[in-house]
Amino acid sequence: MATLPQQTTGQTGNAHTTSILFIGRKPLKVYAGVARSILSQEGEVCIVARGELISRAILIGLWMGGPISFKAKLEKLAGQDGRERDVPSIEVFVSWKEPPAPVANVVAQTYGSFTIQNP
Repeated sequence: MATLPQQTTGQTGNAHTTSILFIGRKPLKVYAGVARSILSQEGEVCIVARGELISRAILIGLWMGGPISFKAKLEKLAGQDGRERDVPSIEVFVSWKEPPAPVANVVAQTYGSFTIQNP
């Protein structure tokens, strides 16, 4: 797993440095924790994935609770047989002005009060 700073234009449209989180095959909670950490420190993260991992990047972006935007594109990469292939990729931009409310507060505001029972 790698996070890299990159000069990019995020949701605000201004050029600035944003940390990039590359999505792979580790458990989702690992990437969610890293994304949350970056967001709490920097306020914005770019989550990048290719191919079949695109859905994971979108899911992690949605889990973060802030406004998201994305940029999808086709990249030309060399396959194992040496031929050039078009591979879909996505960049999901997530930003926080402040961390979102805990999930319990959001659920209570949406569905009314509830009780959590310990097993």
